[in-house]
Amino acid sequence: MGLFSMLQAKKQKKLDIKAEIMNEALSEVFTDCYYSLEEKIKAETVRDSGLIDEWNLDTDSYDMKKRFEYRGNDYFKGKYKGHEIECSDVDITKYFTVIDTDEDGNQEEREDFETRFKGIWMICKLEKSLGAMIRVREKEDTPIIFRKIVGKRKQVKSDVETENTSFNEQFQVLTDNPQKAFYVLTPHFMEHILSADKKAEGRILLSFSNDKVHIAIHNGKDSFEIKKGSEIKEPELLKKRIQSELKYATDILDELLKNQNLF
Repeated sequence: MGLFSMLQAKKQKKLDIKAEIMNEALSEVFTDCYYSLEEKIKAETVRDSGLIDEWNLDTDSYDMKKRFEYRGNDYFKGKYKGHEIECSDVDITKYFTVIDTDEDGNQEEREDFETRFKGIWMICKLEKSLGAMIRVREKEDTPIIFRKIVGKRKQVKSDVETENTSFNEQFQVLTDNPQKAFYVLTPHFMEHILSADKKAEGRILLSFSNDKVHIAIHNGKDSFEIKKGSEIKEPELLKKRIQSELKYATDILDELLKNQNLF
């Protein structure tokens, strides 16, 4: 067997082990679970959540001066406490044209990029439709050193102001129906989101549209990956890490399941 074939065989063995551990980890959290290493949530499904600014919701027109690239993997779907979910790693990059001008006034175009989202994206089907679109996003700018990784959020005024000052400072709420936004933004849920945001080490993004809720954790990470060879030798530890990465999203979902206006 040649070197290339040996490397390919080693890589495939690693993927097979990962798939086995992923299936075990997921089956302990979800029921009726289907897992695929290569698949991802459909791009239009993520786009139509309205959580990614400037990603055109009305057309798939291609603009070289401002375009988005969508990638993902580790897709699974199933049921969580009886409710249909689907989830995958998602990576959304915005490419755009920058014009540099030197000291002599000469201009040169170059392409730059910004990571608009990278992390876990989970969707849960609600038992009823809200009849409104509600988006909840952390609105603080990130430090310059991290902006290439997690992006810079524009400061846009919220459509509603809650009685929770800390929540108003931390999160932006956009909706076409302010009254129904308070069906979601109960005092207890807002406190839970503030607490969850500290643990997530990233930006929490939520979108309620028709009968779906999108829960996205923008942490700049490619989750569910085998980070080092020793993890293959300790599958139980790898399984626990995978489950801990999922817990950020399922904890939020647990809190939402208490909301009688949604379920």
